[in-house]
Amino acid sequence: GLIGNFIPDCDEKGHYKQVQCNEATGFCWCVDKKGHKTAESVLQGQPNCTKS
Repeated sequence: GLIGNFIPDCDEKGHYKQVQCNEATGFCWCVDKKGHKTAESVLQGQPNCTKS
């Protein structure tokens, strides 16, 4: 798992933003509006999250 306390990033409507990042580790991943990971890959840097 990821190290540290992760605080999810949400938009003004309270939905999870499509790209979530852990600032402590520099890793980012894609999530759906409920905060569930949509891709298995966790990348260092910005992943390409296309809306389905």
